[in-house]
Amino acid sequence: MIHSDDIMTLIDAVLVGSASDAERAQLAERITTEQEVAEQYVRAAHLHAQLRHVLLPGDVGMGPPMAVTQDDARSVHANRIGKWRLVAAVSAIAAVLALMVGSLFFQPDAPAPALEQTKPHVVPPVAILTNMEKAVFARDGAPMDLGEALSAGSIELVSGTVQVMFNSTAVVDLIGPCEFKMIGENKGRLVNGKLVAFVPPRASGFVIETPSGVRVEDLGTRFTVRVEAGQTHVFVREGKIAVHPPEGSAYPMIAGQRALFDRSGNQVPTSMAMEVPVKENLFVHYDAGRGVDVDADGRVRRWRQQAGNPDAGELRAEGLSQPRWVSEVPSLGGQPAVRFDGQNARMICDSLVSSDSIVRGPWTVIWVGRFGQKDNQIFIDGIKEDARSLVVRFDGAMVHAGPGKDAHPQFKVDVRKSLIGACVFGDEDHPARMLTESGPVRQNNQSTRAPDPGMSGLVVGGRGPSPGVNLQGDLAELLIYRRCLDDAELRKVIDYLWDKYQLDLKP
Repeated sequence: MIHSDDIMTLIDAVLVGSASDAERAQLAERITTEQEVAEQYVRAAHLHAQLRHVLLPGDVGMGPPMAVTQDDARSVHANRIGKWRLVAAVSAIAAVLALMVGSLFFQPDAPAPALEQTKPHVVPPVAILTNMEKAVFARDGAPMDLGEALSAGSIELVSGTVQVMFNSTAVVDLIGPCEFKMIGENKGRLVNGKLVAFVPPRASGFVIETPSGVRVEDLGTRFTVRVEAGQTHVFVREGKIAVHPPEGSAYPMIAGQRALFDRSGNQVPTSMAMEVPVKENLFVHYDAGRGVDVDADGRVRRWRQQAGNPDAGELRAEGLSQPRWVSEVPSLGGQPAVRFDGQNARMICDSLVSSDSIVRGPWTVIWVGRFGQKDNQIFIDGIKEDARSLVVRFDGAMVHAGPGKDAHPQFKVDVRKSLIGACVFGDEDHPARMLTESGPVRQNNQSTRAPDPGMSGLVVGGRGPSPGVNLQGDLAELLIYRRCLDDAELRKVIDYLWDKYQLDLKP
């Protein structure tokens, strides 16, 4: 256990830039796990900033403008809700920092007249820079340091991420490229780019302004704002916000809802087009937001593919096997999905076997879905008569992956949390592997039963070739490629999907 004096020595070393990488990592760990240490860090950061302004005025903002990178700062991801709440709790002492600073500079024995003659005007800070990850700032902006107290003004971020904590305890993550202006202790303006904000109850009323004239007022929640090509995109992740258009009355938005506004602040219908970053060898692509036909009762009749092999056909459902279409699924970022009941609901595509490449060559399967309880199986299967198969089967806590007749690599996975997953079915040059939202999954390579060769086509959900196999949950998207995507390509597609669905469990 590190004593208080040792902690302060470590904090001072980090703030003045003399700490080693190991010391920085040590402090970062203590800050995220011990509230007392975090509070000490915030107090010290504010005091260091005030000292720089008061005692070293010539050292601030001097020298030629330059790009600044910060590779070794610990990342605080927007999806880590616990860390967001910790940072907000730590900043609760911001209201007393001014008093502490005053006690430092106005001791009874201090030569007040001399100090008054040399002390420059200090602009009160409105926020503090709490984190950076690979941050590159515009060349016309001054260098920024972790823990630096920030006055009202702009942050121009070329790339990377920056986290700013306002004095009100509102926390904002900026994702580059981004231009953001801090206006006051509880207000900011997003000029361009994307931000994610977490606002605890004590900071309720936090406002984000946009160029379109739309103002987003937080009512104690978590939300995303993106400004691109003059348009403003708003998405509520948790809680509730109030949207103030340039004209007319404000109206509420709740978790799972999104809105799009044009340059004049007028709301327009949202239609997020899917542009798959890696299109080469895309065999089939089913998107619940664009290709689902339903009957009058909301039951799915067919699910048309959006790109890929024109001969692959479409998924269809008939009679009692029809799943339901859900227009908004909060756990999938408010996007639509096809809901399977875990019993008979399924969809099938017989014409999938029209191409030998889908059963003989390597491929990659990527899906987006909130699946059911741990004791429910999840089934996405494509099988040809010779038993060489595409298999994505969540059997309890296991995944069986093909192709192959007798042995399938197995992967452990928690099916209750699988929002985005990918199976790469390898060949001699590409070992089979699987990814979910929690990162690489442990592989044990046990053999399992061979797939039933009696079924042709692609089956999603329902009772497939083997009894009791089913999918229970919401499937929003399914992509199948004719080849093994490499790690970089796979990461590119998954990152795109995370951004599209605004999910919170990103690895």
